[in-house]
Amino acid sequence: MDHTGCRVLSANASVTRINGTPVSDAAFTTGTGTATSPSTSVLVGGGYSNPDTTASSFDTYANHPSTPGLGGTWTVTIGSSDAITFTPYVLCSP
Repeated sequence: MDHTGCRVLSANASVTRINGTPVSDAAFTTGTGTATSPSTSVLVGGGYSNPDTTASSFDTYANHPSTPGLGGTWTVTIGSSDAITFTPYVLCSP
């Protein structure tokens, strides 16, 4: 991989994953969950985890930062024809 032009901004940069509250959806419903970084940390990313391997299919309707920056929030909305549980998370940096 070519890293020409890349600069290291901080040798001490770190990213922490913080989970939101798990969301359990019944079949044929849509659920929304959020995860929020601490007020002193910057939101740098996010997503969701889904340990359920039995759902035949699901749709991700939203997976984005709803409030960027310090204390930012990540929002996830999922719908499924099967019952499903997912956990939104944020990636943040102090």
